[in-house]
Amino acid sequence: MNITNKIACFLLSVYVFTFFSCTEPSFLDKHQKDLFSILKEPNLSNETTFSVINQIASTYKTQKKESELILFLTDYVEKNPSDPYNAYWLLMIALFYMESDAEKVA
Repeated sequence: MNITNKIACFLLSVYVFTFFSCTEPSFLDKHQKDLFSILKEPNLSNETTFSVINQIASTYKTQKKESELILFLTDYVEKNPSDPYNAYWLLMIALFYMESDAEKVA
């Protein structure tokens, strides 16, 4: 099994466990650390990177840490200008600003 398949299996199992399990902060903190570790792996496919970032964003959203989420996504987009999913991340940021009644920023 190659690294991409292992990562995909890991992400799927984490997603299923998170969906059907508790959202205890200590679990979520470890979950975030694991996701950030995966994100640092070299040679991740665009799809795997998208999945990892989406999981990180979902966890921040679950924890109601919108400012951390916005900071994470804007930092990622700035550091990875060639990522094909940047438009999606920027749209997500705009939606969070709109939800916070900051339409002018969005």
